[in-house]
Amino acid sequence: LMDMTEAAAEAAMLAQRGAAVLVTGDALEPETLEMLARTGAAVSIVRPLWWLAPVAAAIQAARPVSRLRHVTLTVGEDRPARAIAEDLVALAACISSEPVESITATAYGPEHGETGSVVTELRFARGGAALLVAHSVLGVHIEAELSSFTTTIEAEGDSTGGTLTVTAAGRSTTTMLAEHDRTALALDDAMDELARGGTEPERLFEEAALLRAFGNALDGALSPEIRLPRWDVLVGGGHQSAPRRDHLHLINR
Repeated sequence: LMDMTEAAAEAAMLAQRGAAVLVTGDALEPETLEMLARTGAAVSIVRPLWWLAPVAAAIQAARPVSRLRHVTLTVGEDRPARAIAEDLVALAACISSEPVESITATAYGPEHGETGSVVTELRFARGGAALLVAHSVLGVHIEAELSSFTTTIEAEGDSTGGTLTVTAAGRSTTTMLAEHDRTALALDDAMDELARGGTEPERLFEEAALLRAFGNALDGALSPEIRLPRWDVLVGGGHQSAPRRDHLHLINR
């Protein structure tokens, strides 16, 4: 299922007929994810970016590392910067496996209304952060750096391969990466997930909320009106729970 106008309704209709749904993650909207979660459809998402050698190697190397503190991902591809950025947001959340507390996104372009790059910052619940930079360019270039207190993982390359460097306890190991056609492997994993019942609905809802928050940040959604605190000073006895003498209560409302 490639996302398109009214794709959510189409996905719901297919799911109600008992079809399993395979979604490409480089063209996906929150509404479609939420609809699939509500229908309880067997669904799996394939993200082509995640299968490029430098990205796949960085994900694999980060799995045994606990408490990543910083994630930096820079990707240039020949597709819209916003689509790349959405993949990076989902990837950073997957790598961190922590709830996202805040998302800040900014678009840059050579002309008004054009977007050539998107820079996104994610803050996670335990204090970690991710800086994500997406460029719309010819060809493919990837740079990734993931770090904890004890380990740093660096990957760099393009669609043909690259390098992976892991530094731990003061020692660095560099591995050359060779790109192969991973399409069949990605589809095999997706089919295995579908056979097990598909992606958990909770994960679909979480990703939908994440993509919607990213969209709101990038589109400059108005934040709720800031309320300045107003303090009322109640003399002792002015509040039911206040002592009768020599006591003041400050109540913020």
